[in-house]
Amino acid sequence: MSSGINIGTNAGEDTQDSSAIAIGNNAGKNQQHANSLAIGVNAGQKNQGTFSIAIGKNSGQNSQDYSAVSVGQNAGQNEQSNNAVAVGQNAGQSNQQQYAIAIGTSAGQISQGTSSIAIGHDAGQTNQPANCIILNASSKSLNASTPGLFIQPLRSASQSNPLFYNSISNELTYFTCSASDKTNVVNLPSGLSSNLYSLQPRQFTYIPDGTTNYGFIANEVFQVDPALVVVDSSNNPMNLKWFDIITYLVAEIQTHKQNYNKLSSDLKNIETNISQLSSNIKNTIARLQNSVSVSQDSQIQLKNQLQSTQIQLQNQIQDTNSSLQKIQTNFNSITTPTPVSAPISEPLIAPSLKMYKMNFRNLLQKSPFS
Repeated sequence: MSSGINIGTNAGEDTQDSSAIAIGNNAGKNQQHANSLAIGVNAGQKNQGTFSIAIGKNSGQNSQDYSAVSVGQNAGQNEQSNNAVAVGQNAGQSNQQQYAIAIGTSAGQISQGTSSIAIGHDAGQTNQPANCIILNASSKSLNASTPGLFIQPLRSASQSNPLFYNSISNELTYFTCSASDKTNVVNLPSGLSSNLYSLQPRQFTYIPDGTTNYGFIANEVFQVDPALVVVDSSNNPMNLKWFDIITYLVAEIQTHKQNYNKLSSDLKNIETNISQLSSNIKNTIARLQNSVSVSQDSQIQLKNQLQSTQIQLQNQIQDTNSSLQKIQTNFNSITTPTPVSAPISEPLIAPSLKMYKMNFRNLLQKSPFS
């Protein structure tokens, strides 16, 4: 004889414990335990646990464990574990593990893992891992293969703030760059950003999902600059402060820009000096070429003058030789006795001839061609 409340054909028919309630055809039919509630056709039909609730056709139908809750047709239908919650048609329908929560049509429908949460249509529909959160507000299924937080959809917005997970407080936070949220603002200490050059880029396989990635090891970065690392409550390096690293990068780029501008200015000065020097060299070469040209002209002119002088001298020599020949001829004609019809007086001729010869010899001695 049942000690609980049962309403409907076969409701609470076999072993209904005290304070159990079964309403509907076959509701709580076999082994409905104490303080449980089954409402609907086949709800909590077989082995409904203590303090469990099954509302809806086939809800919690087979082996609903203690303190489990299923609301909706086929919700938590088969093997719903203790303290699990399934709300919605087919939510947590088969093998929903303990402490799991499934809300929405077919949410966590098949083999939802321990302590997982699936909210939304087809959220975590198949084999949702333990300790996984899936929020689905789309018309498509959203599943996951690893623990974590999965959300669909997300709106793209250029003016949004990035979210961060705080591993110490276990909360989601966001970071702003507004001056209203900052104090003690000073320039980055000189040389601090050069710590970037001591960081070692790495390639590695990320254990949680087995993918190959590129980046840094937080423990190694911590040895270089602890200010760039996020640590947990035990001061163990967990992640990097990427915004701080970006600040370092900007500082280094600005430093390189300043050095580049200085080098560019020095280079322009060098180019100007080289251009001036090149101009001076060209001018000097031009002057030298002009000098050589003038010198060549002078040499030609001097050569012409020498040739002209030589010709003149040769002409003078020829004229002088001709004159000397004439004089010699005249002298010979004078010194050669000429027959005369009457004898000339010797005393008259001799003195004149001697004088003439003496003058001729003196002329010869003074001549440069003698």
